[in-house]
Amino acid sequence: MDNLYKEAIQAMSEQFEKKLKNEEKANDIYEMFLKSCGLAIMEHEPFELEGESYTACKPGEGKVELKSDDYPDYYGGAYINDEGDLVIHVVGELKKCQEELAKVIKFEDHYVVKQSHYCYKEFMKLKEYLDELEMNETQKAIFENVTGYGPDDRNNVFLVELNVLDEASIESFKKHISNSDMIVFKQGENIVDESLRPGSRVVRGTTQVGSTLTIRAQRSTANQGFIMSGHGTSSVGESIRPGIGPTAAVGTVRNRHVGGTIDAAYVQRATTNITLSNLIQQNNFALSSARATAAVGTTVNLAGHVSGIRSGSVTAVNVTTTNASGVRLTGSRASYFSQGGDSGGPIYRIVGSQRQIVGIHARSNGNYALIAPTLTSFNIALF
Repeated sequence: MDNLYKEAIQAMSEQFEKKLKNEEKANDIYEMFLKSCGLAIMEHEPFELEGESYTACKPGEGKVELKSDDYPDYYGGAYINDEGDLVIHVVGELKKCQEELAKVIKFEDHYVVKQSHYCYKEFMKLKEYLDELEMNETQKAIFENVTGYGPDDRNNVFLVELNVLDEASIESFKKHISNSDMIVFKQGENIVDESLRPGSRVVRGTTQVGSTLTIRAQRSTANQGFIMSGHGTSSVGESIRPGIGPTAAVGTVRNRHVGGTIDAAYVQRATTNITLSNLIQQNNFALSSARATAAVGTTVNLAGHVSGIRSGSVTAVNVTTTNASGVRLTGSRASYFSQGGDSGGPIYRIVGSQRQIVGIHARSNGNYALIAPTLTSFNIALF
């Protein structure tokens, strides 16, 4: 019996390893296709920092993101199946679609062509239409029930997720927004509570300019809110929204400062019905309101909405730098990886069983972190 069990485990392990190898080739094929559409794929290059070797990503030639017209008419989306092969949906005569794919894909295996109904170009046109429509104030009431939308590559349909999923809500969406046959409705989630957490995305005003929520804070029990990046806001009085899907404002900027040892803003929540949490979005661990110092060499972690959880160490303290806009900031540098949109992400160190905040991510260039105690000038307390 033990031998049979070991053989079964061994077979599963070998099958899993084979799938991973297939997935690697499948992703190479997917990358080839996206490049043929004009997308700039991130490329790796080595570099040295303070005598140590690292690997960084740089954008290749092409577009940062693809628009609807960039996709070929025959393409209907793609996904990796259970065997690790890339399945490519195509629309139109199968043989002609295979010939078009063969022009850009240099492999003969590890991908499967599947004839489907809807083309990806139409999915993206619908998404671009919804992206514009969600900013229209006349559609605000309808979009408040929408928690997400976008192409479903696996099933060759366009998904719209509704917080309240019933016939009335679906009919309302079809009547006021779109009744496209491509749309499939599914149950979404209430995103307000989940989005107001350290490491989650927040956006300013009616824009899609995103940064990362740092931690909850308060002046009193009647005046509670959260900290975010100062340069992620533009002015006091500006509204802040959760960054997942079209939603109403969850708070208003009451204090902001960018310069010296501060790059932060205090946002007062819009209503007490909005729940504030210190559970980190990416790993569900609690971020402590206790503050900690971090000497050079200290291991620290970033929770950024773009990069996720990233670890590194403090490489310098009390460093002053000037950005392209001429703003001077003083704080600490650390070696964790970060990207645009991570600004405001909490920098924390693990002390015993606690994750104590030591700073706020301020810049992606040089992985710059500002020390959190400077927030006392806002006359607020972390909780």
